Amino acid sequence: MATIEISAFRDCTSLTSISIPSSVTSIGVGAFAGCTSLSNIVVNKNNPVYDSRDNCNAIIETASDKLIIGCKNTYIPNTVTTIAHHAFVYISGQTSIVIPNSVSTIEGMAFYAYDGLTSVTIPASVTNIGAGAFFQCYDIKDIYALRVSPADYNAVKNSFYEVDLSACTLHVPAGCEAFYRACAPWSLFGNIVDDIPTGVQAPSMVNGQWSMTYDLLGRRAVQPARGIYVQKDGRKLIR
Repeated sequence: MATIEISAFRDCTSLTSISIPSSVTSIGVGAFAGCTSLSNIVVNKNNPVYDSRDNCNAIIETASDKLIIGCKNTYIPNTVTTIAHHAFVYISGQTSIVIPNSVSTIEGMAFYAYDGLTSVTIPASVTNIGAGAFFQCYDIKDIYALRVSPADYNAVKNSFYEVDLSACTLHVPAGCEAFYRACAPWSLFGNIVDDIPTGVQAPSMVNGQWSMTYDLLGRRAVQPARGIYVQKDGRKLIR
């Protein structure tokens, strides 16, 4: 066998495991869509086109590092750069997905109708979120967006199509709430909170005076203006 056609095993709800032989060099979109019991995916190590690196329970296009087929037990390796169209369509199994910071593109319909998914973390590495990427993910309640500038996600307005954003909480980096409120589709979220730490804190005062605050050239800042400083207060280094 060299080819698995589009939707070849669609809605085979009793299928629990698949093993892709070395002979398969073409897999159609949605080949295993709706295989709700699928929990184990292995690609033969001699396959020249696909792999299932790091025991990830997924099919990855080796040359492009694109994850094309996932299942209920998929772990997304931190070498994947793209989550493909229909990679996680009509499946369930995980309530929370943390996308690794190697991923730059989440293609349209990537997580289409992922049942039971309540939380997604989108790293700052992502620069493109396609149309309907989370279409009909009705159970989503929390999105963690790690980019300081939401415009850099290049998310289209219907990336979260048919998700009740008014009932969702969008978590963003500290100090970035206003940026997200001014940028669609993020502005459509009912609740936006800037509760993701950035590692940068405001300099503090001790007895009404700035305590050992220095600029980045090592010069003592008696009354620091707006900017980045290093402050040593006892054993704690604050940036």
